[in-house]
Amino acid sequence: MNDDLTGQNRFEGWQDAVADAVAFAELFPREVRSGIVQALLSSESPGAGASPKESGLGADRGPSFQEPSGIAAVAQDASVEATTLGRFIQVSEDGTVTIRARRLGTSRADTQNVCSTLLAYVREKALGEPETESALIHTICNEHGCLDRNLAANLRKRGWLLEHGVKRGNKSYRLSPAGEQAARDQIASLCGSD
Repeated sequence: MNDDLTGQNRFEGWQDAVADAVAFAELFPREVRSGIVQALLSSESPGAGASPKESGLGADRGPSFQEPSGIAAVAQDASVEATTLGRFIQVSEDGTVTIRARRLGTSRADTQNVCSTLLAYVREKALGEPETESALIHTICNEHGCLDRNLAANLRKRGWLLEHGVKRGNKSYRLSPAGEQAARDQIASLCGSD
């Protein structure tokens, strides 16, 4: 495709940048890969006629090319060490979040809110998923022995998670600003108690 009168292809020189972006994105769960490639290629997209190397894209960009991701992104946002956080929270290649902590609340309702909010926070920061389906919240609460029929009401009362709507027949939640701060505080508490 030629886009100027000189006959030069505006995509000439992009092969290396695209290949690098795809290779980097393959380190993440399949659901977020296309978004990562788009973000990498659009974050500093070259002007008309510029090649990726001229605009700073490509393999020679150096260490600033990789933004923190996964647990590193969560740790950076919560201002804790990633290695310490990794002892308590893991994110698998398929995007499954595991929280390994003995006591996450003082009551069943408190534990429901803490587990659910941590899950939503980690999914947003590590995976770029701002919505967390209720089925995932049910699973994490079941793993921590706090699942009961009052879960939705308890989440509404605290206000850390906001009901966002129905996606594929499943209710989803988003973090409120208070929930985001509560998750940061909980992570700091977890990492400080090591």
